[in-house]
Amino acid sequence: MSTAILCVVAGIPASGKTTLANALSTAMGAPVVSRDVVRRELFPTRTYETAEKEVAFRAVLVVADALLAAGTSCIVEGMPFSRDGELEAAHAVAEKRGVRCLSIVVDTPVEVAEKRLESTYPTHVTYEPSSDRRPGLAREVALRMRAFPDTVLLVDGTASVDRNVEIILTIIEGFSL
Repeated sequence: MSTAILCVVAGIPASGKTTLANALSTAMGAPVVSRDVVRRELFPTRTYETAEKEVAFRAVLVVADALLAAGTSCIVEGMPFSRDGELEAAHAVAEKRGVRCLSIVVDTPVEVAEKRLESTYPTHVTYEPSSDRRPGLAREVALRMRAFPDTVLLVDGTASVDRNVEIILTIIEGFSL
């Protein structure tokens, strides 16, 4: 089995996925493959329709596959993984490349995520005018969120990012034993 690892960071909008993924990237020296970034590159004018999200997700999987094939660990984030089959598709890429996959769910109360969305909404709209990030989105996604398998790692989205990274790195280190 390769020493590379695929980390998948899931959770509702404003749960802290990107913050955790970036901190984990720094700690691991592994690139982040973000659906948000990929979508921005593929679609200069975004509609945030389902078809667009699916294309961006497939592109994320292609990039993750290429990195893993080269023996490079990576972190996939930028989406809730709220629908059946999404998390499994990421795991299939890892399995295809003979690498471990650690699925991490940033467990953040909806009320906390909504406050984060409300506090960044005007700023975020200025930065990303066609963004679908808006107050109410965390609640909407939470209502359709799939049940995750028992094998995912739940980390507290209200806890210190450094503490969550420490927990994740301890688990990853255990993989090599």
